[in-house]
Amino acid sequence: MYVKNCFLLDQNKNFMWRVLTQRTTVIEYLMQVPGHSRCLIDSGFASIKKLYRRSNRDSIEQLQKVVEKSAGSNTAKIDNASEALPEVIYPAGLSRDRQQYLYSSVRPYVRSAYKDITCPSPVEEEI
Repeated sequence: MYVKNCFLLDQNKNFMWRVLTQRTTVIEYLMQVPGHSRCLIDSGFASIKKLYRRSNRDSIEQLQKVVEKSAGSNTAKIDNASEALPEVIYPAGLSRDRQQYLYSSVRPYVRSAYKDITCPSPVEEEI
């Protein structure tokens, strides 16, 4: 007898009745291996995950394309809820040492089209 993890289903009530009346004496509890479920939602996420690992994504729009391309049932929606956001607080910026580190150590691994955005040349301190 197979039962699902939902206390409202009749099959679960039937199962409990069988246990309480000792019609079933041995219970073998099995769980699905993570990542191998039969739920359609999980398969949609798995499709996204497979394509995501094999794709270059450098912006939200490119990520949206990955989701929509992964499976016919997957759709992506970008939430533009900027009206509901509080006042923007701008960070102080990176220190000169951090800028230098990003420029010299990280920049070689960034694709050419995004090098100036991700790891620009260190900026001289304004006096």
